[in-house]
Amino acid sequence: MPNLHFYKAVYTENDKISSVYELKESIWQALNNTNTIKLSGDGEEGIMLDILKIATYDKPTIDIDIERADFIFGCLGKEKDITNIQKRNREDYTYTDIEKTESEYVEIFTYFYLFFDNNIIVYLKTSSAPKIEELEKIFQNEDNKKLEIIPIVTKDLIKVLKKKDIIGTTKIKIPVPKDQLLNIAGVNLSQRDFDELRNENEVSLEIEIKAKRDRSIFNNNIIDTLINSFKKITKAKIKAKNSNEKIQEYDILTDKFIRKVEIKYNSGKYLERRNEIREKILDIYKQNRKDLELYIKD
Repeated sequence: MPNLHFYKAVYTENDKISSVYELKESIWQALNNTNTIKLSGDGEEGIMLDILKIATYDKPTIDIDIERADFIFGCLGKEKDITNIQKRNREDYTYTDIEKTESEYVEIFTYFYLFFDNNIIVYLKTSSAPKIEELEKIFQNEDNKKLEIIPIVTKDLIKVLKKKDIIGTTKIKIPVPKDQLLNIAGVNLSQRDFDELRNENEVSLEIEIKAKRDRSIFNNNIIDTLINSFKKITKAKIKAKNSNEKIQEYDILTDKFIRKVEIKYNSGKYLERRNEIREKILDIYKQNRKDLELYIKD
């Protein structure tokens, strides 16, 4: 399952932070009446930017001028050597080469959004695709313009969770000294079984506290008490939401704002699948917008 990574876009002109209007204007000038920009330099591996949609939240499928837009949706692509890529038939397992002309190449790409209300970038991270930082090169030919892409971190995540209406299923994983296994309630190991564990590299205990539907498992104010009650934690994930939101899983130990995304395609057609991806990412951003605004406050 791929992940969505969230970033703050900081645009400066002459080393001064500029407005959203100025960012929009500069992007439009960089596009120069086209939807495609080459980001890589001469002799470098081909990195391409394609703007697929410039639209508003109210009408996300209708292109408008960037001045009135709430977001842009696009993709970043990278030239790929096809010596290790081929097509295979699902039924008889025969394979064929991917044919291309001398002027064509195969590209690995992924999608991103730039939302202008908070200058937040949402990037679908996939294997072999370009890093989102490649987008910083959009103004590489303008000495006075700079786009910096900074990961959004969740350093105050527990404070955010405390404000949620509902705290759901909580999972905590802790390492357990082998010589204490026999003293843990519910661990029915014989002495012989215990002795056979002596050569194991690591033993961990995972605690899962499940909640009733739409009910909190405990008072929000004791989240940090629960987390701090263990000497060492290797995993801590908590599901939480407000009454008008969908449930989200939060990773306490991960400092970057990341969300898993599962896309169940309803079509096998390329353009329809692209639309499904576009809609899914937009939906996840809307679900997380309030949390994101807390993390990007100065």
